[in-house]
Amino acid sequence: MPDVDVLPPAFQECYSTEQFDEFQLAILNYFDAFFERMAIENKPKPMAVEPSLAERKALATAVGKQEAAQRLLGQCYCTLVLGLGLEDKHHMGCGPQRSSDTNSDRELYEALYPFSAYVTYIAFRRQHLDLIQKELGRLFRSDTFNPAGRPQAVEEVYAIDRLKDSTKQPLTPAEYRRLKPKRPPIRSIINQRSPVLVSLLPTSREASPWFLDRTKALPLSENEIPHEDDKLALLLQTKVGIIGEPMSGFNPLTLAPFGEEHEEETGDEDESRRSSIPGEAPVTPNQGANSVVEDEDTAEQEE
Repeated sequence: MPDVDVLPPAFQECYSTEQFDEFQLAILNYFDAFFERMAIENKPKPMAVEPSLAERKALATAVGKQEAAQRLLGQCYCTLVLGLGLEDKHHMGCGPQRSSDTNSDRELYEALYPFSAYVTYIAFRRQHLDLIQKELGRLFRSDTFNPAGRPQAVEEVYAIDRLKDSTKQPLTPAEYRRLKPKRPPIRSIINQRSPVLVSLLPTSREASPWFLDRTKALPLSENEIPHEDDKLALLLQTKVGIIGEPMSGFNPLTLAPFGEEHEEETGDEDESRRSSIPGEAPVTPNQGANSVVEDEDTAEQEE
């Protein structure tokens, strides 16, 4: 993890608590279900064949497991936010204090999200770091305040490139505003909530869309309406990813599997060896033609 030596004191105090461990374990359980669902959805399928009943049941089970893990993650996240059992470390003393220590609260959560992303990245064998960061941003932030989930369209990239390149004609403010996505109104931004809070404390519209939205109510029958009893009850699993596996198979410093680490090192050594050998330098057709002409000239001079 970059900047590991400059973690703020508020984060270091919270780091050694039981609530923090449960929060990290809940994140790992969620991504275990998330990767399981992604593997089922990305499984190669024939174009003309519909998914079988077993495949649909497996996907429904994976979706239910992910939703249950998200609700459990919401509970652990609210425990940290409210400071339950963390009166001496919470920025408002878990409620009794009238004033908030905003600086320590900001430092805690600015370090919490990158730390959680890298812990998940290492626990799942150092794969899909970008996907993990985007999913954590989607879970803990609303759409407006989630920089990881903002799509960067081709037009916007081209606009930024034109602003940096002096040879291109700069955009006018009106043209630049047209390329930027339209922001929602302030009233809707204030009422936005993160998906983990929505899964834990949904509003009436979010909890029963078939009841408030007529378009969603028409295709549903009485048997298709979800019930609270149908929701999976998920417990925190202590064996997730590389956690629970024997330590002898991993590097004690980087926690990378020995086999994968050796493959990465050999690949880097081969590339450096190729670049260091002068005889293996690529020769372009023009260079080959020039060398032939030079050989003919030297032969004529010797004659």
